Amino acid sequence: MPAALVISISTLTAPIITRKSNFILRHTLPLATFLATTSYFFPKTCSNAVNKLNSASPEFNSFSQNVILLKNQSQNSLNDINSKIIDQISNFKSKFN
Repeated sequence: MPAALVISISTLTAPIITRKSNFILRHTLPLATFLATTSYFFPKTCSNAVNKLNSASPEFNSFSQNVILLKNQSQNSLNDINSKIIDQISNFKSKFN
């Protein structure tokens, strides 16, 4: 139940935050926050829904594959950035020790 409350609050907060933004952002951000928080708090449910849509629609299947590819690429980029930051911090610490 607390996860559903967080999802509701994030979805309803998005239009408040973007109230002075352009039309497209104002109307797409609530959906984006809903999907992001739902996939974070209910990963198995979202996975089941995506699998059901994949089997029902070939167009969604190609879109889903592109999203998965983008997710993997962004995760790899974040991992690379994280390792570079850790290396720089260790180099910085070694200079002063």
